[in-house]
Amino acid sequence: MIDKKIILSHCIKLLEQRIANSKQAMQEAQEASTSEEKSSAGDKYETARAMGHLNSEMNAKQLLQAQQELSLLNRIDIGFHPIAKQGSLIVTETALYFIGVGLGPLMIMDQQIVTLSAQSPLAKLLIGKEKGEHFILHSQTHNILNIL
Repeated sequence: MIDKKIILSHCIKLLEQRIANSKQAMQEAQEASTSEEKSSAGDKYETARAMGHLNSEMNAKQLLQAQQELSLLNRIDIGFHPIAKQGSLIVTETALYFIGVGLGPLMIMDQQIVTLSAQSPLAKLLIGKEKGEHFILHSQTHNILNIL
């Protein structure tokens, strides 16, 4: 079974990469909007500046979200708890779920781990459950085989 420390480390690295990518994209958008020379038509320059500003805002939002998620991950207690909560790895017969931040399915050490935000509907089904309990997802019953 995969260790939660490895999952957490993988998630942190992924978010650190997203932060770096957002910062670089913001810088490139800023450079693009300021480097466009004013044309004789005039509109091209203003359009480029506006598009650069929109791109910069979008990347700033993505940067803020990734920073908040990284901060959350750095505070998660991944110790053993018999009841599913944030920081838990829930093992079912069909999937492995890690409640931390919503990064979606990740392949880690040849195992697919579905990472969930604690606010996601699926995490809300899982939180508070114990080993041996079940939950219903898409009209199918899933048994919790273990909680790590």
